[in-house]
Amino acid sequence: MTDPTHPFSDSRSPHASPPSAPQAPVEPPAGPGQPSALPSLLDPRTRPGRPSLLTVETADRIVGAIEQGSYLKIAAQAVGVGQSTLAGWLARGREAGAVRDAHDPEHRYCPECDTDREDEVAATEQEVRDADEQHEADLAAHRTAVEQLVDPNGPQPAPPVHPGYPVLDRCPTCRSDSYPLLWTLPEEHAPYLEFLESVTRAQAVAEVDAVGAWRRAFTGHEPDWRAARDWLARTAPERWAGVTRVQMTTEEAERRIDDAVNEALLAVGIDLPGVDDGDPDAALDEGLLP
Repeated sequence: MTDPTHPFSDSRSPHASPPSAPQAPVEPPAGPGQPSALPSLLDPRTRPGRPSLLTVETADRIVGAIEQGSYLKIAAQAVGVGQSTLAGWLARGREAGAVRDAHDPEHRYCPECDTDREDEVAATEQEVRDADEQHEADLAAHRTAVEQLVDPNGPQPAPPVHPGYPVLDRCPTCRSDSYPLLWTLPEEHAPYLEFLESVTRAQAVAEVDAVGAWRRAFTGHEPDWRAARDWLARTAPERWAGVTRVQMTTEEAERRIDDAVNEALLAVGIDLPGVDDGDPDAALDEGLLP
């Protein structure tokens, strides 16, 4: 189906102009437009008349304290933000980030149901360009034919008719005829995502600064060998740590504890029936110890 006046509409397209003078296609909305995220994807969690405690000033003070080396919870408490409130802000930030990452920033989505319609829109736009190019080629051929007429005052060939523009179908999911838009994060959720990202970045900055100070302690003008030892123990514990670290499952740990109990009991001359089965706990539960 084609419409000579409006390539990106459906039942609401205006009436067609005469075929000999087709109008230019209506351009899609400029910019990202309104957010196209479904309300169900991001729970507003808003209370009418109660503004959020997450202000720019509060966020800046928390992030600044973290950059100086404070723990996140302590930095929040210092500005009067409780642990549950802080956890809620971070949870909303992670939720908004997950929804944002699920969308391609260069794709256009249905603003009603969030269906990705980029392929359909791109195909329709290409058909519009092809229609215009074909019409320009037909006009050029018509002008050439008129110029080659033997009798300029005689009958002339009819001018070419514009083939018309394709119409973008309704959304296959919700049947909406709203034009697909680039997805953007709703404004009410942006502060929480920005806060989460700022906190994460501040923690990384604090850690990098601390490591730099640590290394300067053993690479400066008066190097401290103990700082170098501690740095090696942290970065290469398998070679420099004073204590050997062993990783094991819970079952393996319980088995080793049982074996140690068995050896201890045998060392003092206590031989339990349950111990022979490798289960001293069962023996103790049965009251077999004197």
